[in-house]
Amino acid sequence: GWDFNAHWPHIQYIVTRHALPPLDFNTTAPHPPLYHTIAAAVVALGLDAGALGWMSAVWGMLRLVLIWIALEKWLPESRLARVVALALAAVLPAAAHLDGMITNETLVMLLSAAVLVVAPRAIAAARTGRVRPIAGLALLLGLAMMAKVAASILVTSVAVGIALEIARARKAWWPALRARARPLIAG
Repeated sequence: GWDFNAHWPHIQYIVTRHALPPLDFNTTAPHPPLYHTIAAAVVALGLDAGALGWMSAVWGMLRLVLIWIALEKWLPESRLARVVALALAAVLPAAAHLDGMITNETLVMLLSAAVLVVAPRAIAAARTGRVRPIAGLALLLGLAMMAKVAASILVTSVAVGIALEIARARKAWWPALRARARPLIAG
């Protein structure tokens, strides 16, 4: 990949020193550590950069499975739309290019797809005060943020979605907020 020269030394540093590199080590050193820690564990098993490319490819395939699950759930009325959407997701040039690279992008895309699958149900469950779905969503959001800070847009999107639901309650905004308080605090 285009930033292999930064990711690979970062991973090698973790493998050899069992620690995260200092922030001035290279351009990927300030990145959240989830991807590089997983990659270092794979390399520590005796595998090489090629295995990390395959790991990214597997994550890309899992992302497509999650997209299919979301399409089945949220577009049940049109098989044609689901097939076209999945085909498009499979051949998007950026995704197809990343899915074999040594980069944290593939992990954050997988976790982001998982967030998009569970977010609607979790937000709906929060209306009734159920904690577990929002806690699961928060876990996925946290993992995505630990893979790449760009996932903060998902956190913002979920927060805006919940805020819009509460705002739509107009004069009953306080009961709407109170009903969601436990799940939101837990999340």
